[in-house]
Amino acid sequence: MSTQREPDETDSQTDLSGGYDPEAVEPKWRDHWVDAETYRFGDGDADPDTAYTIDTPPPTVSGSLHMGHLYGHTLQDFAARFHRMYEGDALFPFGYDDNGIASELLTEQELDVHHSDYSRREFQQKCREVCVDYEESFTEELQSLGVSVDWSRTYKTIEPQVQRTSQLSFIDLYEKGREYRERAPTIWCPDCETAISQVEMEEEERDSEFVDVAFTLAELGSEPPADPEREASEYAVPTTPGDEVVISTTRPELLPACVAMFVH
Repeated sequence: MSTQREPDETDSQTDLSGGYDPEAVEPKWRDHWVDAETYRFGDGDADPDTAYTIDTPPPTVSGSLHMGHLYGHTLQDFAARFHRMYEGDALFPFGYDDNGIASELLTEQELDVHHSDYSRREFQQKCREVCVDYEESFTEELQSLGVSVDWSRTYKTIEPQVQRTSQLSFIDLYEKGREYRERAPTIWCPDCETAISQVEMEEEERDSEFVDVAFTLAELGSEPPADPEREASEYAVPTTPGDEVVISTTRPELLPACVAMFVH
């Protein structure tokens, strides 16, 4: 015969009747992991030359994080956790790319200013001030995701030490003969007043014209047939010099580069 135990005061500590409340539980442990430096790299035994390292491309401080950032860092977190369990340690830092055109444009939009209104140093300071708020938001959102980043190893690309590292890397590549200077076309932004990369451009769909272009036929040449066993007349298109062949294109400005037409 079974008997039912009367509840006592200790049961309140293990009461699961209310279910799991992530909004109450997760912030507590998230803060604990950060404060305790749970995912800090190295304890005196880890070798930085051999430890598994995740060289995370720092997200650009150009606005709020989006789902792509969270997806990418989730995959990196999988690797970091696996190698900590498998090899005992993993270097998983986090950075903020706040030293570029994207952050400059963000600053201009946020403050409704233009970089030409200030000296270089003045505008750099304004960029730092604007980026700080976004960087704090980056940190909060990634910590809420629970990624196992070593938050003691964060960096900003605008910091002097990071700039120096970048400059030394450039010098190293130059000395190895992997840097060169060349006169070539660039993508110039009249508003930024500098050359930009293709990745910094935005695509935009616009209405365009579908143009019909008439090509006037010349007399057929006397070239031998590709297959000597077949008559040349089998290859020829029955036309009269002066007839026209019409093609259609959305890029008529490229016609000067057109040197041949294939007909099938």
